[in-house]
Amino acid sequence: MGHEPPSAAPELSELACRLVEAARDQDLPLRAGAGVAIKLHCGRALQRYPVLNRPVHDVDLMGRSKNLKDVTKFMESQGFIKVPTSLNAAFSLREIYVNPRTRTEVDVFLDRLQMNHTIELKDRLELDYPTLTVSDLLLSKLQIVKINLKDVTDLVMLLADHPLGNTEKDEVNLPYIAKTLSNDWGFHYTVRNNLRVVGDQLTRLDGLDASTIEELTKKCERIVDAAEAHPKSIGWRVRAKMGTSKRWYREVEREGDSVTMSAGP
Repeated sequence: MGHEPPSAAPELSELACRLVEAARDQDLPLRAGAGVAIKLHCGRALQRYPVLNRPVHDVDLMGRSKNLKDVTKFMESQGFIKVPTSLNAAFSLREIYVNPRTRTEVDVFLDRLQMNHTIELKDRLELDYPTLTVSDLLLSKLQIVKINLKDVTDLVMLLADHPLGNTEKDEVNLPYIAKTLSNDWGFHYTVRNNLRVVGDQLTRLDGLDASTIEELTKKCERIVDAAEAHPKSIGWRVRAKMGTSKRWYREVEREGDSVTMSAGP
């Protein structure tokens, strides 16, 4: 994958790559996630569709909780200080670091991304470099219940720049996504709704031609079909009977205008 795509904040892409590389030199596995990682993976889409470019304001990294002391020591060696976190952040295994000179914030998530839904990542860090896999980046956006236009843009970038397949080689791994969703009805429900949102928003993004919109619509449908077809766990089937009468996601606070659809069947 390329590491130098056009970016509204190229210094953050460079910082993310520098931190991941410096950590690797110390045998400390860190991978970039969220907006910076998506930009690093989607240089071709950003060049073809400038409308998809958006500002990125911080850096997200993923590591392992067993390395927490080493992570803190490493971040301090890179000029960052640890910020006291809230109970919610501590529960989510999230550490926040700030460079006092530049005021740049780096969030380090440990073992898993635990937001509206949980994505286990502890054993998936070595599958790509310097970022999380395309599949995990996609799920990290699809797990957001109150999805906004920034999230839709990121999802469109990922889908526009990567084929659907069954490996982690710079493509969306359909079997992995389907298996992940087969164990969690709530996560499955949120992803299905968000893919409907993406399909609904495609015609509203200036600069996307008709053939691209058709291709992206089919990709959204194929992901839903793969998730629907995969055998479900007993827990999934039990939870499905409750439906949306019981909240199916974890509450988190986010900024940005939501473009969520009303709850479907």
